[in-house]
Amino acid sequence: MKIKNKSVLKCGLGLAGLALVNLAQAHSGHGGHIGPSETEQASGLLAGLLHPFTGLDHLLAMLAVGVWASQLWQGRVRLGAPALFLAMLMLGAVAAMGGWVAPQLEVWVAASVAAFGALLLVGARAPAGLGLLVVAAAAWVHGQAHGLEMVTGASASLFITGFTLGSAVLHGLGLLMGSALARLPARLAQGLAMALAASGLLMVLSRL
Repeated sequence: MKIKNKSVLKCGLGLAGLALVNLAQAHSGHGGHIGPSETEQASGLLAGLLHPFTGLDHLLAMLAVGVWASQLWQGRVRLGAPALFLAMLMLGAVAAMGGWVAPQLEVWVAASVAAFGALLLVGARAPAGLGLLVVAAAAWVHGQAHGLEMVTGASASLFITGFTLGSAVLHGLGLLMGSALARLPARLAQGLAMALAASGLLMVLSRL
């Protein structure tokens, strides 16, 4: 299982890296195209960096990934789930920028929040593979949502870099939160997980 998970992560990160390289080439000044100005590039990077913090659904999902990872693993292994999320996040954004967008995208984004709540509620009783599948699927739809909201005229690669860094910060905060929650009574942690799932369901209902 460890070898398989590492292979999935390496593959995802490699594909995401290739996609970013292609985007950078497509939006640069090479090939006769005029690239974005330095001001537009800076605004794109900053907008991307702040984007995960501006939506409650994104914010809750990013934090939940870190909390869940801290529940299941210790040490550097905990970084596996956030790394997978970030790789799929970038790939989802690239797909959306290329015109491939999942139907009812906002509903799926909200559903991912509910799914993370359920995952946290079940905790270690859920198979790690199932949890990683939820992480990958959620990252894909969140990445698509980010990609559709890119700042006009901004560099796509810098915008992606920005929201990936912002998401990584939230994952880190989630890991810290998970460590703190582990010291609290189990009922309190379960109550927070139920509240997260309920908030996700309410978001889904509001977007149907």
